[in-house]
This record gives sequence, C-alpha cells and structure tokens, in this order.
Amino acid sequence: QYIRRKRKVVVLIGAGVSVDSGIPDFRSQVQSSLTSNTKNGFFSIIKDYLPSRYTAEDIFEYSVFLENPSLFYSSIKHILVGIHSSGYYLLDQAKPSLVHRWLQTLQEEEHNLQHIFTQNIDGLESCIPAPVTNLHGVLSTGHCLKCK
Repeated sequence: QYIRRKRKVVVLIGAGVSVDSGIPDFRSQVQSSLTSNTKNGFFSIIKDYLPSRYTAEDIFEYSVFLENPSLFYSSIKHILVGIHSSGYYLLDQAKPSLVHRWLQTLQEEEHNLQHIFTQNIDGLESCIPAPVTNLHGVLSTGHCLKCK
C-alpha cells in the first residue's frame, strides 16, 4: 500500500526477478519461491563448458568477445535454451514473474511508475507499460558488430 500511495516511483530490478520465470540468475544458487527448487546461476551452469583459461565472467567482457566471439555464442545458448536443475527452458517462452505482473498491475491501476531500470537481459520487463532502461541490453536485440 505504501508504494501504491506514492505519486512517483522508480524501480531498479535485477536477475532475481526472473528466477521464478525459470531463468537462472548469474552468480548464485537461488531458491525458486514457486517450485522450491534450488537452481544454479548461469555462471555455475556454464563453467564446465568453458576452456580452462576463461572464467564465466569473461564471456561478457568486450575484449574477450573480440578475441574469441565463439566463446560468447557457445555460452549464450545456455541462456537462450537453458539446461539447469529444473530441466529445460526457452528464453523466448518465459513468462513474466509475479514481480513483473505486480509492476504491470501497479502501473495500470496507479500510473505512478516513472521509470524501470533493469539489469536483466531477458526482456521480460517489456510487459510493464512504463519506460524501461535495459542497463545491460537485451538478448533479443543483439546484432552483428560488422553489420550493425
């Protein structure tokens, strides 16, 4: 009720918001509140697939991408079509979580969301009728660096 009464609300959200949509966060083991399953973070999932000289964090470093783009592309498939402890998921079939739906309802009823800043790259915040800044981009809008 506190947030509903506010006239101007700005929201900053991260990967934990999408865990209940079946999308792992990046760095931790997390407990899904909907399924009670523990899910490994993306970095933990892909570490066994990487050459030993690279860390999971390296796949998102621009210099590493320029040096070895196939490292990024072979790793990112684990986000697009993920395999983790709860089974398979397809990013493009993920549904907004309870938090996404609550923010959507809040905006539709109160019209007080001024802006949403998200660290997520899954694009699920697009269901919320408010301005969204994707701080790390969105996988669905990626493009070739040469083609632009």
